[in-house]
Amino acid sequence: MTRARAVVFGGWRMLLAGLALSFVGLLVLAAVKPGARPIAYNIPTSSGSDAVGGTVFTVLTVPNRAALALFPSMGSCLGVFANVQGADVSYCAVSYQHFPSRSALGAIGPALAGGPSGIPALPAAPRAYLLFLLVPAAATVLGGMAAARRAKAPDRRVGAAVGALSGVVFALLLLAVGILASLSLRFAAHAQVGGISFVFRLGPDLVIGTLVGLAWGVAGGAIGGIIRPGVPASVPEGGSSYGFEAAPRLPAPPPEP
Repeated sequence: MTRARAVVFGGWRMLLAGLALSFVGLLVLAAVKPGARPIAYNIPTSSGSDAVGGTVFTVLTVPNRAALALFPSMGSCLGVFANVQGADVSYCAVSYQHFPSRSALGAIGPALAGGPSGIPALPAAPRAYLLFLLVPAAATVLGGMAAARRAKAPDRRVGAAVGALSGVVFALLLLAVGILASLSLRFAAHAQVGGISFVFRLGPDLVIGTLVGLAWGVAGGAIGGIIRPGVPASVPEGGSSYGFEAAPRLPAPPPEP
């Protein structure tokens, strides 16, 4: 039971660390690029009720902002996902391969006149945004370290296993967070002849996001479990085993007569 609780604890720690680091990344982005401030917070510089309302709104939406930043930082996608009359339609708006630059957004408006199929693909994100890869890397490694420490892993092999299993828990929690952070709309109209129905969702790609989160969690958790096992392995006299079982030392030969 101790290791099972440690696995759940590690997955939960991965999620919390990922959300916290994602929001910190948004704050850094807002400081570097003032035009991106509404993504991180909505606090007007003017005093009065507007500032209070903006502060309250920002505080209430911090989990959503952090979650919507965590998915693309792992390599997944934020976009529009719809099902119209049984046909699936999706459009990726934010990822490392698709970035909503000002010029690209200006070209989308005229393209909408030609229907959804005429919307152009967005360009790749600037290379500086690849720094967001540090968010899932740090979060999963820290979670693996926490899981191995909580499980009191006797060696690095057990620590890696506990950390990797924490990555599975992290992926499941990530799926739940993605569902909660999405905005969904369902519409159905029935007529005597035929009808129309569609489901519209704005948010992360739940399938790809969960699979990518699983890969990050298992890999990062295993590395974290190796880096920080819960209980240091015994070190033989005169050397270090680095967490692995060392070969016994041979006795010294008897002195020659």
